[in-house]
Amino acid sequence: MALYKWNEENLTAAKPVTFAHEDLYEKDLQDVVRDAPEVLEEGLFVIAEEYSNWEESGRSIDLLALDNDGRLVVVELKRTLSGDHMDLQAVRYAAMVSNMTFDQVVQAHRKYLARRNREVDAATDEIRAHLDGANADADVDSEFPRIILASGDFSTELTTSVLWLNDNGLDIKCVRLDLYRSDERLYLDSNQVLPIPQAQDYQIRIRDKDKERRARGKGVEKYPDADKFHGGIQSAPHQKEITKLYKWAMELQAEELCSGFVTTFSTRDGYGLKPLLPDHNKNPYACLVTIHYKPAGFPRPGPPQIAVWKHWFDKYASDSIQQVEKEMGGTIGGGNLVKRPLTDTLLEALLEAHKEAARNIKKDSK
Repeated sequence: MALYKWNEENLTAAKPVTFAHEDLYEKDLQDVVRDAPEVLEEGLFVIAEEYSNWEESGRSIDLLALDNDGRLVVVELKRTLSGDHMDLQAVRYAAMVSNMTFDQVVQAHRKYLARRNREVDAATDEIRAHLDGANADADVDSEFPRIILASGDFSTELTTSVLWLNDNGLDIKCVRLDLYRSDERLYLDSNQVLPIPQAQDYQIRIRDKDKERRARGKGVEKYPDADKFHGGIQSAPHQKEITKLYKWAMELQAEELCSGFVTTFSTRDGYGLKPLLPDHNKNPYACLVTIHYKPAGFPRPGPPQIAVWKHWFDKYASDSIQQVEKEMGGTIGGGNLVKRPLTDTLLEALLEAHKEAARNIKKDSK
């Protein structure tokens, strides 16, 4: 990503720099984010800085905040280009504050205001105003704190860990902070990299559906290897196209047209994501398509592609073959890759094929 200064007649690129190059430390980053928390998320309300209220620990939370829903948020900041280990550190802190009461939050905010030479008696009113509550019953949601990690960048190891933790019930957001210099001025740009903003709604819907199913006692078969596919998107070329396909796959699961995902990898095609059909109990790897993309550094990178599987089309979605072949511009083969641009009309035809497969599976199960 690049940042440009728009002059009257041209664009001038700002120079990307690192925090270390500019002799900026995490305390410098903490100071500016503290005063402008919206750089990480709209509606964040900082209640404490360098918060530490536990015995036998010399560590402290960079920023402790409340989000728009009154939920406690642990914010950890790093100036590095990897963010290594901050995920484990933040999870530990979230556990430590998961039993905070409203009075303890007020007390923490009073100390924060005192350190900043502000009126400490305003602490309760400020917190109640943020919670939109005007009575003594105002409360904060601290049972399952959220986590926001902000860093110059994130390693694959960290993003994989975050994806796995989110898949298992935590709520962690990764925000990349990019620093630029132009005309003796510094500029800070922030971008949410996890969860991918375009797919976040789908992920939340799927997580909620999983919770409902578990509550009904039916259980959900999980495929954690799918995180590998998701985790590599941010470092892959053609992110816009890949994210579009990922959203499409999420929609399949949100509409219960697939039961889960399996990740594959090959030296030829890169990462693949198989949306498994609901008939996976009888045919564990039944799928109509596989989504492929090549991560950063992969030989001969190109746009994402879809492999179409004729055997499963014949078995589950034979009526949809003609329309899919029309949109593909060729005959469905045994896993042949679609080379042409992945148009909206092709994805719609594949969606209809999955709907046909779901109907046939349901009919055969009766």
